[in-house]
Amino acid sequence: MKIGSNKERFFATTLLAGVATMGVPALVGTAALLAPTAASADDYTSGNLTGSVVDADGNAVAGATVVLRSQGQGFERTTTTNAQGGYRFTLIPQGDYTVTVSKSGLQTTSSENLHVQVGTANSYQIVMASQSSDEIVVTAARRTEQFSQTTTGTSIDVGELVERMPVARNITALTLLAPSAVPADTAFGIASGQSLAPASISGASGAENAFFINGLNITNFVNGIGGATVPFDFYQTVEVKTGGYQAEFGRATGGVINAVTKSGTNDFMLAIHGNYAPNELLEDRPNALNRQYSLYDNDEKSFTLEVGGPIIRDHLFFYGLGQWQDREFSTATTAGTYVHQVTNDPFYGFKIDGYITDTQHLEFTWFDTTSQIDQDLHSFNTATNVINPAVLSRNMVRQGGESWVGRYTGSFTDWLTVSAAYGHSITDQASVTNLLNIPRVQDARVSPALDLSPNRTAARTDPFLAYREFYRGDVDILFSLHGDHHVRFGLDHEDTTMDQ
Repeated sequence: MKIGSNKERFFATTLLAGVATMGVPALVGTAALLAPTAASADDYTSGNLTGSVVDADGNAVAGATVVLRSQGQGFERTTTTNAQGGYRFTLIPQGDYTVTVSKSGLQTTSSENLHVQVGTANSYQIVMASQSSDEIVVTAARRTEQFSQTTTGTSIDVGELVERMPVARNITALTLLAPSAVPADTAFGIASGQSLAPASISGASGAENAFFINGLNITNFVNGIGGATVPFDFYQTVEVKTGGYQAEFGRATGGVINAVTKSGTNDFMLAIHGNYAPNELLEDRPNALNRQYSLYDNDEKSFTLEVGGPIIRDHLFFYGLGQWQDREFSTATTAGTYVHQVTNDPFYGFKIDGYITDTQHLEFTWFDTTSQIDQDLHSFNTATNVINPAVLSRNMVRQGGESWVGRYTGSFTDWLTVSAAYGHSITDQASVTNLLNIPRVQDARVSPALDLSPNRTAARTDPFLAYREFYRGDVDILFSLHGDHHVRFGLDHEDTTMDQ
């Protein structure tokens, strides 16, 4: 059986106006004029940095030259403050930046460690003092809050979160930190072959969310439950959109989990992690109506290697991660059924960032989540909890596959940015039962069933492949007319195909 679907959307979003609409561009422009407010202007992997420049008395400094420099990757952008002293740098990579402001008659001021993160309003006010010397004054910028964003949710810096508080090392635990996110029914985890159910966001079910990594939609499009399982250490930030999100995120009726992976910088890095979670540290649960929790077992250990750095300083960077894991998981029902599961497949992923010029950014991400869960079914004595060592049947559940996405972002002027992306993913979702010594054809009209063919001499190994291919293009235009506005036009095309 082969099923294919073809989805294509034209979308137009007025980002700074806080209005998102589908349809004719002229109507979008009108909406922008009617609502001249400011909001976040980020996309899947890029953020923005905006703010104002004032003098010591709080007066706006117009016509000042503002130079933005990435502390991690070295590229620069330059702009000039407007009549209100405002400046803006849109669609720039996440990370820390240094902003230097200069104008005749005022001291040149440099502010370091201005953090840009996807999904947040990265807005800073910079104060310039009267000129008393030719030296550059290094000062702290004041972060300002933006209250006009329409999107609700939260944006999580994963590394910073881990340093400050304990958190489970999976995407569901991060999602549950967002307002209105609660655990979904555990049946959503069981139905998808996953041990952990996704979250329910804003009252939607666990099968109505969309998952993205570096702009690639990794949502399970067969049943809508969860996405590709990526190691916790691969994430740099995870943004959870719980409502009011823009048109380009419209493939969800629940929430949107938009993750950005780590990237290489001018500094070489090497990190080694080891994690071990023995079953002995888990709290015992009392047996329930249908579950024999006294026989539950979960034992996990993993080894992770991270490496990154420059290939060509200030221009080409790499980051890679490999994780080797071993997990054993057992469940039991009060009906006397005991299932033992084992999985030990590795994960590999890498990201390449290239800057042709300071304003032209290319990025490519590849990762392989291929895994296999081997399941053995046993019986057990419900009175003594003694497990019968004989294997009643064997089952094999396949998950994951190779995924990759390439993205381009080009800033041509202060008011025009163009971006494009193309990506592909394959997921094997087969649940293969051991059919050795079972006939292919039986006549079930009689009891007992009559065998009409010889028994199988090999186990079934058919794949259940789901393919996703997409491309998209966006044009961002910024202009001032009765307020500052940012309008995005885009085309999004996606093919989803399933072979069974």
